[in-house]
Amino acid sequence: MQLLISQEWKDFRYCRVPLLIFWLLLVTELLSGLSMNTGMLATFISAASVLLQQLLLLVLIPMLIQSDPPVGDTAFWLTRPITPCRLFAAKAAFLVIAVILPQIATELLILAANGIGVRYLLLAIPEILLDSGAFIVAVATVAALTRNFARYALAGVLVFIVMAVILPLFGCLIAPLLPTSCAARGMLSFEPVKLSLIASKNILATILLIVGGIDIMQRQYRTRQTKRSFRSALVLILLIFITKMLWPWDFMAGQ
Repeated sequence: MQLLISQEWKDFRYCRVPLLIFWLLLVTELLSGLSMNTGMLATFISAASVLLQQLLLLVLIPMLIQSDPPVGDTAFWLTRPITPCRLFAAKAAFLVIAVILPQIATELLILAANGIGVRYLLLAIPEILLDSGAFIVAVATVAALTRNFARYALAGVLVFIVMAVILPLFGCLIAPLLPTSCAARGMLSFEPVKLSLIASKNILATILLIVGGIDIMQRQYRTRQTKRSFRSALVLILLIFITKMLWPWDFMAGQ
């Protein structure tokens, strides 16, 4: 336990500047959210704070992960009395305590201040957790599979191009070849499709991203087999794309 606490303190000191700025942005979002009904300025400040938080996490997360990189065989912690699993747990705990929980608390305080009841606050927690967790896990996974920030940035651009450009174009090309009853046909050919089905696909894809990303990272920390982890990441991306195209079960209907 003492070693984990020491690791957390080391990570905090190393990431303290972007982390403190991130917390400051959360406070700004909270204050603007509490006065959301006072005008457009508060709404703009709140939206800008959220955007800046996401941009800052793109820097903070790779700083945290790559301070003890799980790539290669020259990392200093290979010769220290901390196991790869404990190191992964320390990094995950840092992100949960320093990033995810403050984000959830901020969103809940804003909702409560604007008159949302306790029941709906509790229902909002899973949604906030999925949204925040998916972004953090995606960024952390890319950071865990790259040795330095330059390679992380390049890999992130490539992942964005694949997810936002190549796979959607591929989906549009194959949409006319799919059966009429296929769930993806309406979405990709601009035919009417139920919003609840889209929500169902997005929720399942988000869960797949979080679970799959965590699994890839923990195996990378344990085995340091980067090529295999990259192959697993590509399979995960393909699985998420297929889920968004072909998932037929509308479990959000009536919600």
